[in-house]
Amino acid sequence: MKLFLSALALSALSLVSNATTFTVGSVSRDPLQNFMIDNLNHRDWMGWDKTMGYTLAQTIEQTGAGGVFAGYHIAQLMDAQMFVDALVGRNPCTKWQDFATCASGIAGISNVTGHNFSDDSRIDAISFLNERRNWHVNGDGTGIIISFANYDSPSENYLYKDNDAGTVHGSDYYAAKHDGFGYLLYKDAPVSVPEPSTNSLLSLVAIVFLWLQRRRCKAHIR
Repeated sequence: MKLFLSALALSALSLVSNATTFTVGSVSRDPLQNFMIDNLNHRDWMGWDKTMGYTLAQTIEQTGAGGVFAGYHIAQLMDAQMFVDALVGRNPCTKWQDFATCASGIAGISNVTGHNFSDDSRIDAISFLNERRNWHVNGDGTGIIISFANYDSPSENYLYKDNDAGTVHGSDYYAAKHDGFGYLLYKDAPVSVPEPSTNSLLSLVAIVFLWLQRRRCKAHIR
């Protein structure tokens, strides 16, 4: 019976810890998944490495029915701030503020967001739409979130956000010309719960353990 219990416990631990999940703040990502899970806002955010190279027009097309991002929405000002809040908690950045440092000393951001510059730079970035701007010639305005990672010194990792970074034309240039950053995408997600198989196995281990403890107590009483 002890051998059986040990085997069950090992199986449960293996099932729970099998996949390595990267987490920063309230945002986590399984390396095998294309998206990040936001437990603060109950949203899924598409990995930055998955949207790289897509212009705005291409992104809109791919968020439609049958597209690779079907069901996702392009982030705007409030959405971008929600993402930053989930990633780094309370921070100086706001929905309306222009360029600002949201946080420093945050290591491992690119493990969660995904690295989205094709060169070997230490910068990852993502655009979002700025609905309060209307650049009559070049299209709507855009904002940008930038993660700068200093791999030699984790205390020098920074997260910036600029609500008024430029235009769609400029963002599309980097997406198409350099195969760089794309647009921040999100979709609402239900509150996640452990998989039934994990729950069942852990419950079985607990029941067997309590049963053994009860038998030992009865044996001592006799």
